[in-house]
Order: sequence, then structure tokens, then C-alpha cells
Amino acid sequence: MTDTVLARAAAAPGFETLRGHRREQAASGADRLRAAAQRAGKDALAEALDTPEGRHFFAFVMGNSPY
Repeated sequence: MTDTVLARAAAAPGFETLRGHRREQAASGADRLRAAAQRAGKDALAEALDTPEGRHFFAFVMGNSPY
């Protein structure tokens, strides 16, 4: 993961301040996305969701989404 988009984004100033507002929604959304990625054979996405950077990024996206 040292040279992936998420790793590069995590090194950018401000990345660590991203916060998802709805923790339960963030966790549930990430779990559903991981399961869907595994079913679809999208291994890179499933693996990204298992990294600290991926969990942080997707918690922000899922926790701030109104959907």
C-alpha cells in the first residue's frame, strides 16, 4: 500500500482531520462496500478497505453521505 492513491492521499496535509459524522452509518457502509467488492471480485477495493488509510477515507465518505 506504500504507493497507492490512498497512501498518497493519507500523506497529504489535512487527511488526518477528515471525520465521518455518523459512525454507525460509516461502519455499516464500509462493511457493505467490502462485501460487494468481494462478491464482484474487486480485490483491490476490498483490500483498500482493510487498510488504516482506506478505513479512514471510507469512514469519512460513508459517514458524511446522506444516502
